[in-house]
Amino acid sequence: MSAIDDANYFADPRVRAAQQGSPFETINLRDMTALMRLDELTLVHIKYDVCGLCNGHGSVVNPSIDSGGLNQYDMEPEEWEHYWNGGYDIPCPCCHGNRVEPVVDRDKNDPVTNKAIDEYEQGRYECEQERLSEIRMGC
Repeated sequence: MSAIDDANYFADPRVRAAQQGSPFETINLRDMTALMRLDELTLVHIKYDVCGLCNGHGSVVNPSIDSGGLNQYDMEPEEWEHYWNGGYDIPCPCCHGNRVEPVVDRDKNDPVTNKAIDEYEQGRYECEQERLSEIRMGC
């Protein structure tokens, strides 16, 4: 596998979702709150939203099959039929097949907490981009 193939695979949102996991330490469904490790453990308000990765389907194509892209010559006709009928699908790594995922409810959190969440998400993004750059360079 080349560095470009690795970069395509690890940049795929399905792979990233499986590697990152949930940002929440614990979730309290009764109060719709969660503990999130920002600078310290912080109680945040959450809500459930349709999964942004699978768009509420509960499954995605296994990224090992198509993360580098496919063309008409990659599979035989019966394999394509299997592909389009969900034969290579796996449970969504983001919602685990539940079709919805907990997300921060910014309307219910105070501005200081929302700013800390923004900084946390920016840090995760920068770390991920650095890791992908290293993969592209063959590290």
